[in-house]
Amino acid sequence: MVTLRHAVTLEPVPRDWFEDALRAVVDAVEELREERKRLFAGGERVPAVRLAAGHHIGRGARYLIEDVDDAGVVAFTHRVDVRAWDRSAIRLRYEGTSAELRVRGEAELRGVDSPAALKWSGDVRGSGSRYRRGRVKAALDLRAWWGQTPGGPAPLTADLRHPLVRAAVRVTMTRAKDGRWRTVVAVTSRGRGWARPPAAVAAVLGGFFLRRAYRRGLDDFAREWNAEVPRMTSRTPGELKAEFLHGLAAGPADAGTAD
Repeated sequence: MVTLRHAVTLEPVPRDWFEDALRAVVDAVEELREERKRLFAGGERVPAVRLAAGHHIGRGARYLIEDVDDAGVVAFTHRVDVRAWDRSAIRLRYEGTSAELRVRGEAELRGVDSPAALKWSGDVRGSGSRYRRGRVKAALDLRAWWGQTPGGPAPLTADLRHPLVRAAVRVTMTRAKDGRWRTVVAVTSRGRGWARPPAAVAAVLGGFFLRRAYRRGLDDFAREWNAEVPRMTSRTPGELKAEFLHGLAAGPADAGTAD
């Protein structure tokens, strides 16, 4: 078993700003207009998305997005199904497929106006070898994240499983005196099946290099986060909503055009 642990200091995302921004994006999606299985943002058609079943954001609605390569051939198909959509909870199911890969997942947001929790899970399967597959489950307790007290359970957790390894991720946060987030990320992993003995040996022999790479990776993430978050949180919810709608309408014109 290998345990990696490292702390980084992150610029904070204000809770009020996060909740306002989330509501703005959800409102933008709800305001999209459906016409003949197409979606419109104001007067502009959303080119990349096709409504394949049901009605927009209604239970059972299905959206298709097709990634097309340079030759005009569909290389990857995304399917999103709405399992529930109201202000108390949003639940979506996702499936992405290509000739060599299939990705399935589910996501749930509990509470739109007062976000409580976010959960998601995924299953990846590649063609051929059984080792080209894996599963992940993750959860973020949004109320606990901003209200966490020292020593409490980790509000952000993830569990990853591969035929050869299993890992658990736990993320905790405490506020520094200057208001920034002191965030501790701990990963515990162990080999599975026949990979358990060689994984243990590799952990002993390469532990120093593994820990150094882990610290560097988190430090790089922190630098990018700290550079981007102040710019992001300087935008108003209205600006974020406008940018989101513009991005939908400015999607690739040749995407998802097949009826």
